[in-house]
Amino acid sequence: MIVPEVPFEVLIRRQIARLLDPSLQCLRFVYDELVKMSRAYEATELQRFPFLRRRMDEVMGKFLRDGVKPAERMIVNLIEMEMDYINSSNPNFLGGSKAVEIAMQQLRSSQRNMAMETEVPKVPAKKKEPSKRAAAAAKKRGAANKQRPQTLAQKL
Repeated sequence: MIVPEVPFEVLIRRQIARLLDPSLQCLRFVYDELVKMSRAYEATELQRFPFLRRRMDEVMGKFLRDGVKPAERMIVNLIEMEMDYINSSNPNFLGGSKAVEIAMQQLRSSQRNMAMETEVPKVPAKKKEPSKRAAAAAKKRGAANKQRPQTLAQKL
């Protein structure tokens, strides 16, 4: 099925838009994992200072939370950029008109091949070899001719 370029681009934009939710979910997973890692890190020296440890958890949590919004905006911008520019001018991309042209060329070449296959090739006729019987008879005649006396005309 050959799809014209405009409907193809609409379909592609929808597929690219579907990438937004999984990308944002991945961001949330990364954020959660970083928070777990920051809380799991407890040096023995920090256990002696509970206020310092609490304050470090707050600072690291704020730092990670502050990074979520810019990362989210970046993901949304990247998805929008991909949706806005679909490179259909790439030579590897077959648009509607180019796909039709290629299909027609393939059809013509297959028709030419079929025409060439249906032609009967002219094979030169083989020189017929004498059968064993015919060869034996010719040999016998030759031997008989040698035994006959030659006439005067044959001698000259």
